[in-house]
Amino acid sequence: MKPTKKEVYDLIKFCTEDNKVCPHPYRAAILWKIIEGNEQKDKPEVFEKIRPLVLYMWTNSSNEQKRIKFHEQIKFAGFYSPNKEKVFYKLKDFLHNLEKECWRYTNRPYGLGWCKSKR
Repeated sequence: MKPTKKEVYDLIKFCTEDNKVCPHPYRAAILWKIIEGNEQKDKPEVFEKIRPLVLYMWTNSSNEQKRIKFHEQIKFAGFYSPNKEKVFYKLKDFLHNLEKECWRYTNRPYGLGWCKSKR
């Protein structure tokens, strides 16, 4: 089943509750695999929009820049991914099951502790 616009924006809403910004980098790497981001390299206009912030870019990006990039990844999964029927729901499940410690928060830049999940 193709995700609806409401489902995509409900997921974005969930991902901003409690001052969430985005998953920490070690979980963002899993997210990147879920949305099949590397498969978009031959489409530079798409790839640049959803490409994760890594290393220097992560360190020097504001919370708002991180949030915007993360939300673009969610929109890609729900609206534009060639495999959106699979990718979006897998991403939704991953994000809903991500421990609190694995999120970056606006009021706690380093999260709530160490992310222990093996997901």
